[in-house]
Amino acid sequence: MNIGNWLSFFVIGWGTTFTAYVILQVMTLVNLKRYYAYAAAVPLPFMAWVAFATVEAFLQGSNMWPILMILASPCAVLFLLVVAAIGLNVQGHARRGQIVASMLAIAVAASGPYVYMFIAAG
Repeated sequence: MNIGNWLSFFVIGWGTTFTAYVILQVMTLVNLKRYYAYAAAVPLPFMAWVAFATVEAFLQGSNMWPILMILASPCAVLFLLVVAAIGLNVQGHARRGQIVASMLAIAVAASGPYVYMFIAAG
């Protein structure tokens, strides 16, 4: 798999939810304080394990290497969106609307492959 295939997989393909997860994880850890940041860090060890298992499966030549990442990433993204919405609302950030809007935009953009799958299953 060359760099172009990797880029298309993680930017416009099935890996976009993992890319969105990484972006949202950084955003939540930077913008949330104290207990909400701890809550936002809950999926971090699990998703690190998912990334490790995905890379290991790819290196072993499995044709199902991204399946764990594809199935786990939307759950982590949804969890982070809920924690961020609650945390930013309680903390009363002046710019919380912009932060949540950008997080939702990232999540909606990442859901593209899933929307196409449901349309095709039609």
